[in-house]
Amino acid sequence: MALAVVSACTFGTVGPATKILDSAGLSATEIAQARLSVAAVLLLTIAALTRPGQLLAAAREAYGVIVVLGVFSFAALQTLCGVAVARIPVGVFVVLQFLCPVVVVVWLRCVRRVPQPRAVWLGTAVVVGGLLLVGEVWSRLRLDAVGVLAALGTAVALSVRFLVAGRALARHAPLPVAALGIAVGALALNVVSPVTAFPYGRLGDTVAYGGVTAPVWAVVAWAALVATLVAYLSGIAAQRFLAPSAASLLATLEVVAGAGTAYLLLGETLTPVQCAGIGAVLVGVVVAQRSMRTSSGGGGAGTSTPAPADPVPTTPFPTPRGARAMDDRFISNPDEDAFGTEVFGAVDNPVIHRLAANWKRRAAVKRDDPELLDLFDPALPDYPEDIVPFADHPTYEGLDPERRSAILTWAMIALNRNTEYSETHVVNPAFGLVLKGEFPGLWGEALEVSLLQAMVDEQYHILMHRMASGMTRARRGAHYREGELPLPYVSVKHRQLVDAASERWRRSLLTIAFCTTTELSIGAYLELVAGAEGVQPMNVALSRLHRHDEVCHGSISGELLKVLLPQLTREQQGFLLDALCRALEAYSANDYRVWEAIMRLVGVEGGARMLADCRAAGRTALLRDYSGLHRVLTELEVLDEVEFDWSSVKVSGRLPYVL
Repeated sequence: MALAVVSACTFGTVGPATKILDSAGLSATEIAQARLSVAAVLLLTIAALTRPGQLLAAAREAYGVIVVLGVFSFAALQTLCGVAVARIPVGVFVVLQFLCPVVVVVWLRCVRRVPQPRAVWLGTAVVVGGLLLVGEVWSRLRLDAVGVLAALGTAVALSVRFLVAGRALARHAPLPVAALGIAVGALALNVVSPVTAFPYGRLGDTVAYGGVTAPVWAVVAWAALVATLVAYLSGIAAQRFLAPSAASLLATLEVVAGAGTAYLLLGETLTPVQCAGIGAVLVGVVVAQRSMRTSSGGGGAGTSTPAPADPVPTTPFPTPRGARAMDDRFISNPDEDAFGTEVFGAVDNPVIHRLAANWKRRAAVKRDDPELLDLFDPALPDYPEDIVPFADHPTYEGLDPERRSAILTWAMIALNRNTEYSETHVVNPAFGLVLKGEFPGLWGEALEVSLLQAMVDEQYHILMHRMASGMTRARRGAHYREGELPLPYVSVKHRQLVDAASERWRRSLLTIAFCTTTELSIGAYLELVAGAEGVQPMNVALSRLHRHDEVCHGSISGELLKVLLPQLTREQQGFLLDALCRALEAYSANDYRVWEAIMRLVGVEGGARMLADCRAAGRTALLRDYSGLHRVLTELEVLDEVEFDWSSVKVSGRLPYVL
């Protein structure tokens, strides 16, 4: 977000610089040509010297997007600005130009079918209202039609940048994209204002305007370096971390920056109504940005994620006339459609893009960590004793150290097995359904990549837990076999519900519900071991590595749920929320079937009675933190529709589901 604010503030100096240069005799197109040409030469030189390979790759692979950016977002925008400012008051022009957030949000919702939070619509409306106050449009009711059309054209041209730039930025760095885009814009402006016709003789003149007296060349340099090079480069770089709706709304801060610069440099003042309008713009941006930090379609302003690439549809839904053909590489049975026939836009979400881009730096499977098996310490217990539900029961306290140690070893074997089963039979199958195009709205290149990466992570987690159990058997005894324990309750419950579901869409939603609950809570489950002291170092390190990945996977699952739920029918929404409730009940339960088996395997006399006492005391829930799922449901405004007793589990609010 900081980059977007820098961009808006530096763009805000364009107005005063343009007024100063206009008083020096330069036309609007000559000023635009000077800005773009100087910035293009400098950026191309820097890119060619520092990143020649990236510059060539961007020119070769993203030329289409770069040409569109150059022609519309640079050349056309600057030309239309000159036409509009010459024909209508500046205040009205500002209002019309910065209708671009409305264009962007409507396009995202109606064309790309990306849901937008209510607060985004509210914030956009407040921003537009503030712009109306700044422009005091009621005092200028007779306007030139050509000027109005030109100003509306600038709104469209500006929107193109916010909607299109992300496609190039998904694969290429901001510097080559900005350099090539501005260069194309400068070349396109030659059609209107050739560089050969520029009045170079005036560069040595001195201009005085308002409280500023400076050489013309210095003002041109400021306009080119600060108000163009820095402004465009930071703005385009910001779009790697912001969704289009977030970036376009932050751009309206240019109005605030422009008013401040005009006051400081030119002595221009604002009326109380205009000041109120600027305040409304700020309020609207804050309201919208707070909702977009974790929104599914609008993206997270506070996240650092590349903007979405050109989407590659992977759903099995029919393609409407004029749309590109659907990619069926993941579709197992395109003739069987579980969720209807409507085509939805690709997932446009910064969280997904950030995690996909950072996989090689964050994933346990890609890191050079110490060998887990070398950390085994036979002198330490394998599982935290304080989270055992009967740790303070007299029967347990009266056991000899060997039996207590054996119970804790079996508990860790059970944790490893539960994790393996969840990953193998719930999580990866759910991700596979998404990749097969099972769910409406869940498609897009970055989403595919992030899920494929997550599935690799999960396979590595399964391997780590399997190896940890193997090492435990090698050091503690071969009798610690997973097969002696009952199947994990969560996996059994999931299978029972899926087998009982009569329709395919119900089976699919059950799987995605259990997967979402797993990914948003398993991190807290692992934290029970990862944060323990005086426990087997191998198991602590394993849990920490696994938890680190699962926080990222929780981010992905939370965003998927927020995209999927609004695009289901009311019946399907109700079923999914009920499935989430069933999954919560299954995951929060303390599986006494496993404890009963452990009592039998260890030979604890009075073990059955001890477990009965724990149940009678209400110790039926494993105290893991469910803040992640609680937050997602709250953001979706459906928390009250999930019939689950949240007081029976821990919701601290301290464990974010986004890393």
